[in-house]
Amino acid sequence: MRATLRREASTDLGTFGRFTLEDGWTCHSLELPWRDNRARRSCIPAGSYRAALSFSPKFERPMYELAAVPDRSQILIHAGNHAGDVTLGLKSDVEGCILLGLTRGSIGGQLGIGESRAAIARLIDLCQGQPLTLKIEEATHGNPALS
Repeated sequence: MRATLRREASTDLGTFGRFTLEDGWTCHSLELPWRDNRARRSCIPAGSYRAALSFSPKFERPMYELAAVPDRSQILIHAGNHAGDVTLGLKSDVEGCILLGLTRGSIGGQLGIGESRAAIARLIDLCQGQPLTLKIEEATHGNPALS
């Protein structure tokens, strides 16, 4: 199965986007702000990645893990609501991973995504546990820091 993550501009609140499967199903995505691909501080570089379903001991459930991410490891697609820059006092549920959600808005006073567990369950159900090829694209309006 193929999927595309189309990013919007990256801000201190995170890098929002749209995640779309080849069958047309779509949801919101959220990643950390771009911080030069620094581990635990940045979203990953745009590109194409292979993702396989595996069991996460940390989250105690199956989730997709991306392979061959430059200078990074353990990049998962999992549930969560926020991906802000923690060095600025913002909330974050990730350290480089990709969050998916069915809704987007203010959650606990910070912009984030909601219904995240439902989005992850739907992804796994639609893909039937099969591997994914995920293409991450930057926004067309551009963000020089992400190009």
